[in-house]
Amino acid sequence: MKPPVPFSPDLEHPEDNEAETIEGLKAALHDILAVTSRDYGHAVHAKSHAIVTAELQVLGDLPEDYAQGLFAVPSTHPALIRIPTPPPAMTYLMPYLRSARSNGSGDD
Repeated sequence: MKPPVPFSPDLEHPEDNEAETIEGLKAALHDILAVTSRDYGHAVHAKSHAIVTAELQVLGDLPEDYAQGLFAVPSTHPALIRIPTPPPAMTYLMPYLRSARSNGSGDD
């Protein structure tokens, strides 16, 4: 495992074609939404099985490398967790993903 990279604002530099990349992603997501709606009669992740209220606790004993940004100081934050139905493509791929992991060929 690679060591964490300390946060610094100078780490992020927008690529020259970042606006075009964002537009391409938006178009791809729109296409996925349209196909899923057409084929399954609803939008992607339209059904929630549960909504859970929670608290995210940032502990005070985090290693210095991880104590950055939101995790820099001990604190508690409200959280909502949505448990959705997986999209049809993921349902189809899950057995293959599990198999790849158990054979050691998946990314850990």
